[in-house]
Amino acid sequence: MPSPEPIGAVLARVVAPEFRAEGYRCNGGGSRTCSSSLSLPGTCDECARALAEEAIQRRIRSWARTLPERQRDVSWTALAGLKRDGGSPRVNLPAGHLRQLRRQIKGARWVVLEGPAGAGKTTIAACWARALVERHPDQRVRFVGAADLAKQRDPSPLDLAVSAEWLVLDDLGAELEGAPAQSGLAAQRIGPGSHVICERFELGRPTLVTTGFDRAQVELFYGDRVARRLYESAVIVRLGPQDSEGRR
Repeated sequence: MPSPEPIGAVLARVVAPEFRAEGYRCNGGGSRTCSSSLSLPGTCDECARALAEEAIQRRIRSWARTLPERQRDVSWTALAGLKRDGGSPRVNLPAGHLRQLRRQIKGARWVVLEGPAGAGKTTIAACWARALVERHPDQRVRFVGAADLAKQRDPSPLDLAVSAEWLVLDDLGAELEGAPAQSGLAAQRIGPGSHVICERFELGRPTLVTTGFDRAQVELFYGDRVARRLYESAVIVRLGPQDSEGRR
């Protein structure tokens, strides 16, 4: 009968791959290779920071898949180099005006971006939202198209829009295409967008709304109550061929 393996040999075989006289090897954070030595098993501070950053980047990539496909590459740093399909700038603003716009909306809790189609409203909104995800990776930052609010899904876009801690409500008014003002069809279609605006206003939840309408058109279609909640305390930025100017 073979003699039992000495306890010292067992410990050497089990512990030796990880333990050295100077301590324990950092586990390297998964695929990372690290030669740091620790007094206890675990991960060194540098690898821990790298792991946290990798987790944030995974969160951002997962979140970006909820954006319209052509907006998934946007960020404030990438914005200057983003081009349309025809080669022109995605947002055609001088660098100084773009920096001013970014400062205006960075700390704002309620923002309205107005402008015609192609002015860059959705791109700016996606930059705003991505910056929030990077600063608050543990919070619900959502990007919902106004035309999607009435769609029947699980969870519903309407519920997601109301419950988000930070929301981009994109292209308010698009859901009214083909519906004459003050018609029964328009009255039916304004319901979801009106609900989101009023609920988020009452809850005090930060919101950025993009729209091709101005205030007079919002009042015409959605009524004075919704218009007041949308514009009452908002930073309003008009995007167009001339300039971008924030105002309250």
